[in-house]
Amino acid sequence: MADFFPIANEVLENMEGGAYTNDPDDPGKETKWGITIGVARENNYSGLMKDMDEATALCIIKKAVWDKLMLDQCKSQKVARELFEASVLVGNGAEIPYLQRTLNVLNRNQQDWPDINVDGGFGPTTRDTLNKALSIGRESNILKALNSFEGFHFITKSERNPVLEKYTNGWFAKRIEF
Repeated sequence: MADFFPIANEVLENMEGGAYTNDPDDPGKETKWGITIGVARENNYSGLMKDMDEATALCIIKKAVWDKLMLDQCKSQKVARELFEASVLVGNGAEIPYLQRTLNVLNRNQQDWPDINVDGGFGPTTRDTLNKALSIGRESNILKALNSFEGFHFITKSERNPVLEKYTNGWFAKRIEF
């Protein structure tokens, strides 16, 4: 089963870092450790964003993402990392319907498992279906699909709001893997 701390430390340190940003063009506004002020406030952080330490960030991100998605129950550290990363980067739970859609098209017309509802909820059915897919060798394709989703998300976001193009090269360089 997946382990939170190696994944969270890698994502927060290597991808987000402890840099504080407050770019008026960034829809997330004030951000530190990849956590927007909105997510921080939703999780009872009342301090200044620029003062948020890594331990606080880890507690928030564990509750807001890891525990919500039950990633400790994922049979693949790589897939858990990718879901965690996508959730931190994309937010809004958009990665779960994409995962559900992916699972539904990787099942070979329901030969390997039944289709699941694309409802955006990461409950027992989605978790069990994901683990079934992993147990029969679909890890690589799931990872490719999740990376494709992130890339599509970045392109769409920049097309809808051209001011965000200043971030697009960095998003692809740091967050999309082969």
